[in-house]
Amino acid sequence: MAEISSAFEVHRDQVQKWKKIVLSGIPGLFSVKQSKERENSEKIVDELYRQIGQLKVENDWFKKKYSSIAGR
Repeated sequence: MAEISSAFEVHRDQVQKWKKIVLSGIPGLFSVKQSKERENSEKIVDELYRQIGQLKVENDWFKKKYSSIAGR
């Protein structure tokens, strides 16, 4: 524990917390359910980024149209 904390310059308590998290999560690391949940999360994030991109394009288009109308 001391060797790891000094090698990575983190407090020993932090290393213990990380160890506890890892040990409690080991059973689910390789489960099918865990990977499906991760895959679903990635799909949702990808869809949200796609929507953000679409909204940005639409917003830019509206700004351009508004500026051309307001400029007249």
